[in-house]
Amino acid sequence: MPVTFAQGMAALNEEERKVNKSSRARLQGAWQMALEEVFGARATEMLAHTEVRGSFGGSLRVTCDSPALAHELGKVKKQTLLAKLRDFLAGKETLLGLDVRTGKSQS
Repeated sequence: MPVTFAQGMAALNEEERKVNKSSRARLQGAWQMALEEVFGARATEMLAHTEVRGSFGGSLRVTCDSPALAHELGKVKKQTLLAKLRDFLAGKETLLGLDVRTGKSQS
């Protein structure tokens, strides 16, 4: 049955939203596992102060509401976290970098 151009675009947008949601959920899960692996008991507290925004240009972008925590995650532990993230996402996502920024989380 023929459909209008607008209906076709709406269906395409809906499919793209589903893919983006699953990708973001996958990235969030990998972020949580990486924090737990690297920080152990502190991971729960860190998760409360961080939010995965998505993958932009191959880098995982995370916002953090604490400048000190953003520095620890984005500078001090960056390579360790990135290695864990790559292990957890092997075959599903390719990460080139980790970008932790200070900002308000929406959680």
